[in-house]
Amino acid sequence: MKFKAAVIYKPGDPFEFQEVEMDDEPRDDEVLVKIHASSICHSDEYVRSAGVAIKLPAILGHEGAGVVQKVGSKVTKVKPGDHVIMTTPHCGECENCKKGKYTACVHGYELQFGRKDKTARIRDKNGNPLGQMMGQGSFGEYTMVFESSCVKVDPEIPFDIVAPVGCGFTTGTGTVLNYLKPKPDDVVAVYGLGSTGTASLMGAVLAGCKTIIAVSRSDKKLELAKKLGATHLINRTKIEEEKGHQYEVSGPEGFLEPIKYPVTDAVKDCTGGRGVDYAIVTAPVDEVAIPAIKSLATYGECCITASLYTVEAPTQRMQAMNTKISSCGMGDANKYEFFPYILEQYKKGNYPIDLLLTHYSFEDINQAFRDMEDGIAVKPVMEWKV
Repeated sequence: MKFKAAVIYKPGDPFEFQEVEMDDEPRDDEVLVKIHASSICHSDEYVRSAGVAIKLPAILGHEGAGVVQKVGSKVTKVKPGDHVIMTTPHCGECENCKKGKYTACVHGYELQFGRKDKTARIRDKNGNPLGQMMGQGSFGEYTMVFESSCVKVDPEIPFDIVAPVGCGFTTGTGTVLNYLKPKPDDVVAVYGLGSTGTASLMGAVLAGCKTIIAVSRSDKKLELAKKLGATHLINRTKIEEEKGHQYEVSGPEGFLEPIKYPVTDAVKDCTGGRGVDYAIVTAPVDEVAIPAIKSLATYGECCITASLYTVEAPTQRMQAMNTKISSCGMGDANKYEFFPYILEQYKKGNYPIDLLLTHYSFEDINQAFRDMEDGIAVKPVMEWKV
């Protein structure tokens, strides 16, 4: 079968719309899905710009939602006509999968690269094999995925609402609810208010946390954070323009912390100097992560949700304060339970996904990526015109 898709050939290139070709029939463990909406994640931009994690040329996109068209002979969880959200695949046989820890599937990473026999499901206009990001490739009208990539969802919920739950929103909210599990009196600080950070904030709200500190460079995103339930707002840009990024401390005070950060000071001021119990970092670079780690109270934990870069930890202070750094993939979520939970919270009015979305047609994909990188759109979502 032939359909239209956005293809990327070289790192840094814009997306090229073209007619591609895919196998007509799914194999026994596969599902053919007509895509109605796909949102964009920062991981898509990282792959587009750097050309890592997948062999190019490829169809990117890993937050897709649509309708099942055909299923393979061994598929049991979905059937034609079902509305599904697509996410990363899992093997179902390893010890982690048997415990419902699908995000830690031993074979999950290799399954993201497609079929076990290495043959491509989709080919470009010249017959060249195309990769599918995270085994999905949702930047097209159709896709073919493993059954384990599909989760059936309520057909009453619009596709644009469903799509972002497949990665970014689950990563952020799941990090809080499934992994950190804060109590209402615990203080949570979120560093970075892209879609994952904003979802982390909404997770802290669902957890009933009384003090939630939002840190961002954007007043627009901080205003949204306040609407969503943040109790304290900190603009990093304004603080660093006034006081600088860091300053040196000498003498006894500087023994454990010879370098301090005004942003850290501002966060700790929100707690009377105590620090936060949980810091969530969604922009994993030293200039963000180190101030976050240093904002922790004794026995606090800093969770880095998107480990695309190496962070240099201030281990001397961490040892003295008994703090730790952690990370978890995809919000440590059991997708079959957590996706429906998030969408049910949306239906109840407790999880306002629609406030985070900016809508585009698929033909405007390059503009959608630019708007995300410029901070104009928190979560761009694209829909095919049907």
